[in-house]
Amino acid sequence: KTIRAALPKEAFCVRSDLDASLSKIRLDSGVFEKVLISLMENAFLRMNQRGELQVATGQNGGYATVTLAYRVPFISDDDIDHFFYPFVTDYPLPEAKADREIMDVPICRIIIHKHGGIINVAKEDKNLVKVSISLPL
Repeated sequence: KTIRAALPKEAFCVRSDLDASLSKIRLDSGVFEKVLISLMENAFLRMNQRGELQVATGQNGGYATVTLAYRVPFISDDDIDHFFYPFVTDYPLPEAKADREIMDVPICRIIIHKHGGIINVAKEDKNLVKVSISLPL
């Protein structure tokens, strides 16, 4: 199953830059896959279902990193500060598909922390949102 199949839309694309030399890390791969899909689905909705989502992996010291970067029409500093808070969104949430579960973004944060990792979100120029995940190697 690919992320592209999970987020079908002609005006939307996922570009990846994956580091094949990364060491294996200890994590629950099924749960982590759900975390990534949920974060990507959140990006897809924040982007108004159009644009490019960039996904990159790498290594920074003793951590494996995953970065999601995407442009949104608008995001305030307050939205960034409260990115992982549970609250009602102003975009329609899709119904859960029978073949997968959708996680809330706050739950994604908890799961990353339970794996000993860190997840942060930042806004850069021109409403570029960067979600950075670091997991111990």
